[in-house]
Amino acid sequence: KKPEQPIKKIGRDKLHPEKNRFLLLSWRPGRYEKNIAPNIRVVRRSARLRFFRPLYDFLTFFIAPRVIRQSGITPDLLFVYDFPFALALTRAKHMFRIPLVLCLTNQPRLYIISRNSLRLPKLWYQILVERLASRHLDLVYTTSDAMRRYAVERGIPEKRIAVYIMDTITPEKALAAGAQGGFLRKQFPIPPGHKILLCAARLEGEKGLERLIDAFAALSRKDLS
Repeated sequence: KKPEQPIKKIGRDKLHPEKNRFLLLSWRPGRYEKNIAPNIRVVRRSARLRFFRPLYDFLTFFIAPRVIRQSGITPDLLFVYDFPFALALTRAKHMFRIPLVLCLTNQPRLYIISRNSLRLPKLWYQILVERLASRHLDLVYTTSDAMRRYAVERGIPEKRIAVYIMDTITPEKALAAGAQGGFLRKQFPIPPGHKILLCAARLEGEKGLERLIDAFAALSRKDLS
């Protein structure tokens, strides 16, 4: 929605926009082409049917190679954030003979089941594109062991899965610097001698919280809160 959003995401995911050039293809109302940063150019194609995702994946299959040609560059790789777009770029992958990389930061099937009103149609579509796209992926770039397992379950060989750690600390350093020390102990209250183990995360499958719960349950120490 905003130009700074893809800039932040590219930096967060360690894709180094200061070193690499990016051509971003997006679908939203309003068509344009512009540079949003020195090395980042956005090509937006007009999308009026907001909730009809399969249509735009189908159109991307044919449009993406033309957008790449018109840009005047031959990419080193194609980088996508979900299975439907991975499938949509398979034509471009084979035409330009370049790797197709998926950055997998959530478990789509769980998201659909827990967050969508049209669960069954979206779930069927997701299952279909996962099966079709998996065979074309050269690498899955993901964030945790839970996400690695999800990729393996989709048929991705482990040798084609790389796990990295997102930098969620640096952007929040200023906020952390202004934090009020001792707030949790006063709020609940927690004795000064007790150690506090805190996990701040959404209750989502990719967070792997079941492992954290098992680890806490195995602790025999009494000085923990």
